Amino acid sequence: MLRNISSVVLLTLVTACGGGGDSAGNTVTPATNGAPSVNAGGDQAVDSGAAVTLDATVSDAEGDALTLTWSQTSGTAVTLSSTSAEDPTFTAPSVGAAETLVFNLDVSDGTSTVSDAVSIAVAAEAVAVADNWIINPGGETSNYVTDGGNFVEVDVLSVTQTASVIRVETNSVPSYNVEVTQRILDWYNDYNDDAYVTRGSLALGDAISFGEDIGLAADCANGGDGWWPSAGGGCVNSSETLIVDIPVIPEEAVTECKTGAGPVGIWLNGVFIYNWTDTFSYNQQGVWNHYAVAFRSKGMDVCLGHAGRGPYHHHTYSDCMRQEMGDEGDDHSPLYGYSGDGYPIHGPYHATGVLAKSCWKLRDYSASSPTGCGSDGDRTCQFLDQTDISLGLQTVTSGPTTSELVNADAVDVPAVSGFYLEDYYYDATCAAQGDEYLDVHNGHDHDDLGYHYHTSVDDDMFATFPLAPAVSFKGQASGYFSCSG
Repeated sequence: MLRNISSVVLLTLVTACGGGGDSAGNTVTPATNGAPSVNAGGDQAVDSGAAVTLDATVSDAEGDALTLTWSQTSGTAVTLSSTSAEDPTFTAPSVGAAETLVFNLDVSDGTSTVSDAVSIAVAAEAVAVADNWIINPGGETSNYVTDGGNFVEVDVLSVTQTASVIRVETNSVPSYNVEVTQRILDWYNDYNDDAYVTRGSLALGDAISFGEDIGLAADCANGGDGWWPSAGGGCVNSSETLIVDIPVIPEEAVTECKTGAGPVGIWLNGVFIYNWTDTFSYNQQGVWNHYAVAFRSKGMDVCLGHAGRGPYHHHTYSDCMRQEMGDEGDDHSPLYGYSGDGYPIHGPYHATGVLAKSCWKLRDYSASSPTGCGSDGDRTCQFLDQTDISLGLQTVTSGPTTSELVNADAVDVPAVSGFYLEDYYYDATCAAQGDEYLDVHNGHDHDDLGYHYHTSVDDDMFATFPLAPAVSFKGQASGYFSCSG
């Protein structure tokens, strides 16, 4: 035992001095520790939003314990399920333009560290641009709408896409060429003669074009542009080219993003979608705020659009837009346009013959109703929160009773429930039914469509509150469609 210890000591001393030998005097070379081997896995090509597994292979000839460390060195940052496992997973980011993510794997045996990298090519999220938008590449002009004597171009003038935005150039002039349906004819026959004009002649099945004089523009010189009566009188016959950006990848709003007065989205034909309001309120007190469809509908054309104080736009569902999109209710409605927050807007159908249902309800102002103010027809109270009526009511400056006459586009009509924003409330129990019932923003997520809004109509295809989106966006809006407040 003593000899062995002495030999060990002697060997150690010799080795420390740079030499050594066995008992026979032969030179001994100390064993070296081999580096581990690492393969970070094969490169992959995946779609936006796909589940991805990194499949590395590591080994060590000496059987040493190995430490693995994954790190991402390029591309949109993602979160790995583990940074120390051979096969961590992650969800590929949604990207508007194709990009490559690179991951590096370091493997250490305590003495040596070796590395290998793997690339994951992520395809751009499928956001159709030219295939969806109704673009006018040939410079087609309207036969009726002029700007300074020149006929203006119709539909979308151009669309470009970057990694972050879809940029749309438009003057908000559509090229509606539609058939007179019963819906259009009923609107025409019920038009406000006193404010706007001499009745023309229109029949079921007639073909009409946007801007054509169909006898609904008495205030316009020489008959004017018959589909362009404005709320202030006269006809709008000029256009302004506007450029707007829509997010390619919608980003859900962290805090409430209210829809402001004015544009909240754009149809695929470049016509702007405006919010629920006409910017006015009862006695201009800002307490009972006008619902534009109720107060301005008699000044809207047969496509339910108008050009009061701005470019031509819709506040409501339009049968003309339905015809342009070929939406016959034989499937889920196609894409009609985009909200300012980037989420798609589809037409009224959730499925074949099934309409999407808004869960915004009308208040009952009768004395016994829990949504009323205690006396029949009185508007003396409002919900503390229209999206959560369990929080109760508060007393406010009185508005008109539901039987009181108010002026709506030069006609005195009873201010029934529905004339003001505050006449509506959101019913969460309605949305809880799922399927065709819509959430507080007037949208939902089902099948492979992702989150999307719907235009709202009742069973008779009359527009209901809201158009889309509701009083707040689902996502974060900015630029031309910025949040309000």
